[in-house]
Amino acid sequence: MFRIDEVEVPSAVVGYFFEKLFARELAARLPTDWRGGQSKEEKDIVCLSDPYFSVEMKTSGQLGTKIFGNRSYGQKTEEALVSKPEKSGYYITVNFHGKALTLIRFGWIDASDWKPQKSETGQAASLTLEVYKYKLLEIPGRYRLSAPIGIMEGIGKKTAETFAGEGVQTIYDLLNYEGPNGRIQAFREKAREQFAPEL
Repeated sequence: MFRIDEVEVPSAVVGYFFEKLFARELAARLPTDWRGGQSKEEKDIVCLSDPYFSVEMKTSGQLGTKIFGNRSYGQKTEEALVSKPEKSGYYITVNFHGKALTLIRFGWIDASDWKPQKSETGQAASLTLEVYKYKLLEIPGRYRLSAPIGIMEGIGKKTAETFAGEGVQTIYDLLNYEGPNGRIQAFREKAREQFAPEL
């Protein structure tokens, strides 16, 4: 016998199940208002009273705060313009790493906000910094305290390994650090500013 947490599951699969479970929970709580999408023509979360408010969900298991769409999101061909579901609309974006949710955001993204990779063989579309800053609202919560310290700007792999040696691996660890390491103390102060709503 083995447990599911003993199996390494690709982040795309984790994201898919998160989306399905989120939609199922929302439908269970508000069955007359919401349900999960049931076909490719529908968005991931369907608003029953007004489809305009239906929501797409995008997830990323990469360490960081960026979200990616398929290359088709950034293509402006006639086929893409008439494809369903419409790429402009409300989005819930979810970043996670390992078993930790690191950031949830909500907002409106226009189809033109998605920029395809320049390479002809590239399969992803990305968003500009302006979209993250002005069009996606961060949802605060204590869930963010379980995120690895690597989500903070300026903490790369080598720095994260050094901090881990001091017992600092998560945002929670960093916020509660009381040791003498000056560099960790400096990041602790940055973290207190960045994650103040979660405290």
